[in-house]
Amino acid sequence: MMKDYKLNKALVLFVVLGAISFCVKGQLNHSGPYLMDELSHQQNVELFKKKDKDFLRKVQILVKKSDIILKNPNYSVTFFKDGKIAPSGNKHDYYSISTYHDLDEKGNIRFKDGKRNSSIRDFRDKQQLWDMVVDLQVLSLTYYFTKDERYGKKARELLSVFFLNKETAMNPNLNYAQVRPDTKLGTFSGLVDVVVITQIPDIFYLFKGSKNFDNQFTNRIVDWFKQYLQWLQQSKPGKIASIQKNNQVNYYNTQVAVFKLFTGRDPETVKKEVYDKAIKSVQIQIDSEGKQPLELKRATPIGYSVYNLKGIMLLASLSDNIKGKDIWNYSYNGSSLKSALQWLNKTYKDQGSKNIRVNANYETITSTTLWDLYMRAIPRIKGLQVDNTVLNRKNDNLLATYFMSRNKLK
Repeated sequence: MMKDYKLNKALVLFVVLGAISFCVKGQLNHSGPYLMDELSHQQNVELFKKKDKDFLRKVQILVKKSDIILKNPNYSVTFFKDGKIAPSGNKHDYYSISTYHDLDEKGNIRFKDGKRNSSIRDFRDKQQLWDMVVDLQVLSLTYYFTKDERYGKKARELLSVFFLNKETAMNPNLNYAQVRPDTKLGTFSGLVDVVVITQIPDIFYLFKGSKNFDNQFTNRIVDWFKQYLQWLQQSKPGKIASIQKNNQVNYYNTQVAVFKLFTGRDPETVKKEVYDKAIKSVQIQIDSEGKQPLELKRATPIGYSVYNLKGIMLLASLSDNIKGKDIWNYSYNGSSLKSALQWLNKTYKDQGSKNIRVNANYETITSTTLWDLYMRAIPRIKGLQVDNTVLNRKNDNLLATYFMSRNKLK
């Protein structure tokens, strides 16, 4: 009874604060949404208003997770160092080592695609960041549908410890992300380490109206991201990432576009940049059959094809959310998001057939692998046909209907 009362009370607050939030939003250049699935969000809002039993059951799952998070410790790049401090000697610098580079028996550098460096898990900064973002996703959605300020308070605490507090804040750069063993500096590939922070502006969007997300706090976070955006655009790793032709460039472009919007840049300028960069990726990265040649050369070709496609789809989602041009249905000589998805769908079906031979180098595609892609694409891409076994997969996780990255409940 008490939980039902809280949700009923939340429904009243939901309507009132929603109206207030709309008024505030009108005063800003763009206050969200950014990358989250706005169509799914609107559908969820309607289900909540109708008190749909199945939807409320899913909200209760989030409530239980959030109540656990309230008791959990915070996260910081300054924690769990155990001697693993960046070459700068500054514990506030994010630090990770190259995923696929290591030294051979003679001390020479080598690149072994697909074989992760055995020491990578000893460097905890990436895991600290990613775990924090999952907690923020859960807390923000729980707050949105309950208006319980306990979740806003915890989210503010998490963000403050990671980005703002003098003793624990991360410096706004990735100078030491994915450091190779033969250098003391990070590499451009380190930028994908932190791609999950592109979800933080959507976290703020979902917490709109919370007393814990006041202007002073928001402005301090925005200032951090202004500095990080400057580093992205002016640093050597950022400049190199910006001219890559594979998945790296899509995640770089996503970060730059999202943080430009979050820090108050003109949405009209960002609209054009997002569209131009996304269609360039479609033209270069997807062939007329829907294959992604650069990603298919990797040791895990399916994984990288899915990962790259998600990067382009994030740009397409952002374009939708800022009322930009349609990237979902863009096509160039057969190259398109649609053809790429249909190629993955065909490969998935072929792998399940005894009569069709599939490239032995391809990893097995599962319905879980494709679900995120399909749920985001089907309402948007005209005439897209995919396997029903993927669509019919039951999913009680609300995070997956909002976020495409790191959206699994722990």
